[in-house]
Order: sequence, then C-alpha cells, then structure tokens
Amino acid sequence: VSIFSVSMPKPRKPSKSRSRPISSRRQILSSEKDCEDPSLEELPSSKEALPAFDTWQVRLKACCRIRLTVCVVLTFVNVSFVLGAVSYARLQGSASMWPQQQQVSPPLDTTPHFLSSFPTTTPTPAYLKAPDVPAQRESKPEVPEKHQSSSQSTGNCRILERTLSAQRALCGNPAAGRVPTRKVLITGSGGSGTHSVAALFAENGIDIRHEEVGQDGAVAWPFAVDAGHVNLCPWLSATTVFFEHIYHIVRCPVEVISAQMSWKPTCGYLADDRYMATHLGMAVPPSLNTQPEHMRLRFLMIAWLCWNMHIESYVPSTRRYRMDQLQELYADVCVNALQSPCARTPKMPDDDLGHRSHASLTWQALQENDKSLASLLQWKAKKYGFSRECLGNSSSTSAMLETVMEDQVDHLRIRSCRKLE
Repeated sequence: VSIFSVSMPKPRKPSKSRSRPISSRRQILSSEKDCEDPSLEELPSSKEALPAFDTWQVRLKACCRIRLTVCVVLTFVNVSFVLGAVSYARLQGSASMWPQQQQVSPPLDTTPHFLSSFPTTTPTPAYLKAPDVPAQRESKPEVPEKHQSSSQSTGNCRILERTLSAQRALCGNPAAGRVPTRKVLITGSGGSGTHSVAALFAENGIDIRHEEVGQDGAVAWPFAVDAGHVNLCPWLSATTVFFEHIYHIVRCPVEVISAQMSWKPTCGYLADDRYMATHLGMAVPPSLNTQPEHMRLRFLMIAWLCWNMHIESYVPSTRRYRMDQLQELYADVCVNALQSPCARTPKMPDDDLGHRSHASLTWQALQENDKSLASLLQWKAKKYGFSRECLGNSSSTSAMLETVMEDQVDHLRIRSCRKLE
C-alpha cells in the first residue's frame, strides 16, 4: 500500500473573508460608503457633465468652420498678391513707353509742315566774310557765360524753364524737345526800340515780325519770359514756339523809362506794368488813376533793371547790342543764326519809326525820385557800353565802388526781383 500510495496536497484552509457571512460583507460596504466625502454625491454623472458641443457632430462642424476661415484668408492673400504683381507689370510697361530723354539736341524734325518747303541752310556769299562782318560759326544755341561749364545744371535749367529758349530741351524735359522752333528772337525791356529792329529786318526781306512769330523769328519784349497763359492783350499772350538764337537789345534807361511813362492803360488797366510785375515777382502796381507819378517812376526804374538782368541770366554778352549797333546785330543774325545771304549794306528804317511824342526825363529827375536806384541804372548803362550822351555827367567808378554796386544789384534782385535767381 505504501508503495502505490500517492502523496496528495494538503487542502488549503479557508480564508476568514471567504468564510465571512454575507451579512458581515454588507455591513463593511455600508461602513465604507459612510466614510466617503459627502460632496462627491453632488457631482453629476459623466454623461450629464459633458456639454452639448462636446459631441462628435458639433466638433466636426467647428472644425469645418475653422478650415473655411483659413481657406478664405489664404484665398484673399493670394488674390492680393496676384493683383499687386499685375499692377507692377502694368507700371513697368507704361514706364518703358516714355521716350528717352534728349541729351544732346532736340529732335531733328521740329519744323511745321507749312515750312518744310523752305531751305534750312543756304551757302554764305563770299562778300559776307569781309572783316567788318562777324566770322561764320556753327549754328547752335549758345549757353550763357556764367553757365558754360555746366549747361544742364539745376540753376540754369530753373532759369530756362521761364524762357522761350530751345535749350529747355537739354534739361531732361521730353515735351520741350517736341515744341516747334524758330531761328531768332530779339528781346529787351519794353520801350527799347523793338519797332525799329523789326522794321530793319522787314526792309531787307527777312520775316522777323514785331510781337508775333514770323517764319524766321520775332522781335518782342514780352517774349523774354514764357507767359504760359493767354492774356487779354494779344501781344502779351503766350507763344507756341521756342527760339534757337536769342539776342538782347538794350537802350539808354532814361529813354526807355521816358517811353514807358507815356504808356496808356490797355486792356482795362496798365497791362504792360502788371505783366512785368507778375513774371519778375515784383509788387503789382495799382491802376494809373490811383497811383502817384513818382511811385510809377520808381517801379519802372526797378523793372528796367530786373528785366534786363533776367535776360542776362540766359543770353551771353556776345549777343547783346545797343540801339546804335543795329548794323552789327543785322550781320550777326544773318550770318550766325539764319545762315542765309543778306545785303552787305542793309536798308535802315526811319529814325522816327515807332516813336511816340512824350516828355523826356533826365538823370536829375531819376535821382530826385531815388538817388541810389538812379545810380544803379547809371552804373548798369555804363556796363552796357553807353556813351556820355546817355550817361550825362556820371563820374568814373573805382574798383571799390564797383563792388558796392554789385552788392546793391544782388540785394535788389533778392528784394524786388523775387523770381530771378
């Protein structure tokens, strides 16, 4: 028996908890429940604690809204970028259509159609090369002496923009290069004898007209500035052409002011005085009826200085002529500007042409009005080369006095001629 007997495991003892009766277990559970936190009983169930949007349908809708907003924003950014690129391309295209700036000379063909049949150049006869006639030189607009080194400087272009000079095309303005041109303009202050100058060329078959544009040019004191608008007085209106060669005609200031004092009201008022005041930046004078004579005399003295200084700023002194140099002016225009055959001895106009009867002023009358201003006029007339017949009993000026006069002229330019440099 002992041989075939199998050792069997000993049975486990029952645990006390398992052997505990059911009633005791319920007591334990109830006691544990009594130990729980009473505040936990107020918490809702998990199903009631979740809000309504926490469901998967609400979350899907919220996600779609976010995606739609992002898509709209990105689309707006893309459209803005495309529009900007298209606008930039258009601006680049329009900028490339502007003509290149003229750096050397105006366009070659600026002559109107009705002038195309006229020859542009004519060989100069041999007799015009006599010693008493200026030597022929290349026909091109000259640059003022003070701007020979930098013809396209800012200061020179600022001056030229207020003139009718064809050199305005050299200042980088493409529109100025397309304006038709004429050869000659002879200008000065009002009352300088422009009637006689125009009659000189008319007597010798050259179409340079007085205060209007002919085929060869014009003689007009208002053309010293670019009017830029239509005036009630036709001779003060703007012209539509530029001039290649500009000449400065000067006359004794006493004679000029005497002639200007005889001007009568035109176009309803003193149009000529207002024209000078407007374009030189001077105080506009009142009407003739309410203006004392001494005030108008002083205004015309300042205007003579300012107007001639303005012309000096863009016309070289080699092209300045006095009224007693009409034959030299005629030869210079024929040979160097028109380059056409001219009479060796031109027919001179009558001395009384364009002359109105008026009272003649004297240097004493000017000095009684304003002594310092009269001294400036006398000094300027001497610089222009007028003789004692014009200057009267003026004394010679020393080097120190020359410097004082230059300073006074600069002060006058700043104070009274505000539109000059």
